[in-house]
Amino acid sequence: AIQLLRTFLAQLPAGAAFAFEDFRAFALGCGLCHPHTHHVWGALPREAARAGLIEWTGRYEPARSARTHGHPVKLWRAA
Repeated sequence: AIQLLRTFLAQLPAGAAFAFEDFRAFALGCGLCHPHTHHVWGALPREAARAGLIEWTGRYEPARSARTHGHPVKLWRAA
């Protein structure tokens, strides 16, 4: 998943913000299997930020996924 995140970040315009649901759609579209629990999707940005790959923009936006009911999600950008 981290390698796919690197690929995803490389194709973003410089400084572009993204919600992690954008990466999730990209990763699943590339053939990454669904993880054993949805909590993995929450842990991945934290670990990517610790590794210096991404940083939080300080902003939120409503989630677009129907299952999330529009709750606020963090916006990230490549570090």
